[in-house]
Amino acid sequence: MTNDTVIERICGRTNASETFVMPFNQIKFVFRSDHIINGLGFNITYTFAPAGTANPLIKTTTPPPDKCRSVFLQSSDGGSLLYPSTGNYDMSASCNWTISNGAPGMYITMTIVWKDIEMSSTCAYDWIAIRRVDGTQLQRICGRTNNSESFTFPVNQLRLEFRSDSIINGKGFYLNYTFVPPGTADTITLTPTPDKCAAVVVQNANGGMIKYPVTGLYQNSAVCSWTIGTDQPNMWISLVLQWKNIEQGTSCQYDALEIRDMNNTLMEKICGNSSTPEEFVLPYNQVKINFKSDSIYVGLGFNLTYMFSPIGTLIPRTTTTPRDKCLAVFTQDDKGGSLLFPPSGFYMNSASCTWNVGTAQPGMYIVMTLMWKNIEFHSACGWDSLTVKNVGGFQLEKICGNSSTPEVFVFAYNQIQLVFYSDSINFGLGFYLTYTFAPASSVVLPTQGPGKCLATQVSNADGGSLKFPPTGNYPNNAFCTWIIDSDQSVEWVELTIEYANIQFNQVCMYDALEIRTDDHVILRTLCGNVTTPETIVLPYPRVMLMFRSDGSVTGLGFSLSYVYVKAGTADPSSKTGKHHRVALVITIGPPHSQTKWTRRRLNS
Repeated sequence: MTNDTVIERICGRTNASETFVMPFNQIKFVFRSDHIINGLGFNITYTFAPAGTANPLIKTTTPPPDKCRSVFLQSSDGGSLLYPSTGNYDMSASCNWTISNGAPGMYITMTIVWKDIEMSSTCAYDWIAIRRVDGTQLQRICGRTNNSESFTFPVNQLRLEFRSDSIINGKGFYLNYTFVPPGTADTITLTPTPDKCAAVVVQNANGGMIKYPVTGLYQNSAVCSWTIGTDQPNMWISLVLQWKNIEQGTSCQYDALEIRDMNNTLMEKICGNSSTPEEFVLPYNQVKINFKSDSIYVGLGFNLTYMFSPIGTLIPRTTTTPRDKCLAVFTQDDKGGSLLFPPSGFYMNSASCTWNVGTAQPGMYIVMTLMWKNIEFHSACGWDSLTVKNVGGFQLEKICGNSSTPEVFVFAYNQIQLVFYSDSINFGLGFYLTYTFAPASSVVLPTQGPGKCLATQVSNADGGSLKFPPTGNYPNNAFCTWIIDSDQSVEWVELTIEYANIQFNQVCMYDALEIRTDDHVILRTLCGNVTTPETIVLPYPRVMLMFRSDGSVTGLGFSLSYVYVKAGTADPSSKTGKHHRVALVITIGPPHSQTKWTRRRLNS
């Protein structure tokens, strides 16, 4: 070669031999040194060989131009490309290679073994582009990694382009490739238009994957959509979100991954950062995967896999979408179900959501386990809350705060409503609960709050007694229920409060003992101190005692006894005894009526 084009530039120290095949019959060796450090030099040997007889596994150097020096091997089985052949790639390089020796009908499986190319969110500075021979861009790659990544393209020819700008450079890249028949590898379709939606999409008869973007960070102002599914009508999709790195918003309003059915109904809206796989069972054979980003922040995107399974082999996750603010994963069958709210990320401000839980079977109770909760805390759950109501709208439970300890509640109904409310300020991760339906005869009350409802209770055919707690002070955040039942419809309950020491408030807003009818009409609400026994006649054969405490002050609780008396033999409006600083809120109503109780906080 006589035009002084640099083929190889070598420096450094090694005792290992290195072989190069030069596609010329003449070359020059040029050595230069500066005026500071010197060394032992070098020793080379060479031979002449007819063109085409050299071992194709030995490095073949493509010299023109100098900025595109590389080691590019090709054969009928595949090849490899190392760029640059030595050192770092040059600034302002513009290089092209063509993979063109694949037999007709063959596909190309390419593996990027490693890469060290200046990183940018859009690969706008330095990059390698993989194109069809007509110039259509399939992929643009930049960044640094030693983890190999493989793709199979449904073509037998490709163009590879490398560009670098005038500032930062790197070590380049190394890739290899083979030619494979169709069907021997998962075919990867790279969505080329627009470039903002370039992704790795794999799909076969069993399932597939989507990795977006192919490499680096996703771009701003992207609007992308992919359809996944099977033509088999009796199949569902089990989708696993392997990881996500998508800008977080309280309602995923900035950047978001959406799962929609083919009618474009939103099933899931996902954002945030997580490396923990999350599974979604979608009761459809086809769904849309949509992604959008705004004009500010970006992230690494997401990677999801999916498989097709026959109906009945998976437990479906049904998503309720009356409004985006109420997006939840809600399952229910004849045995019970679960509710995860929200499906991912944080719940939104100013949400008002309702879910109906229950069974049509009479005589069943609902056993609900609150697995965890992360709901803005307030002593009276006055800001954000999960409220449990009966079908008449009467409040049974109001829940807020943060806990990862499962808590069990038993509701003496076969149907309830779960209502979530959030205000306009703070937010949290929401809650996850499960529930089962159980025959009333098999459920023992109370079950709330392990250890919080321990009491000394005695009962017989004539009456009984109840002391809560057995010793010491009652705990904070307790919610306890006891049933007094004479089993005789012609009897009333005569109840005597022996003593009470319950946090005082003029409307018993904080801690209280409530005496209720079977359908939760409040007959008495008690708080404060009872120092001498007080007797109340309740014109019902069955009553419920409910005790609740907030998260602040506690007391010694209460002790009571009761007897069953023949209906009509006592005055139900009478009460005897003395009390000191006690609030007794009387709300007697006729049987099966609904009495409303309005609470208000009084200044001390």
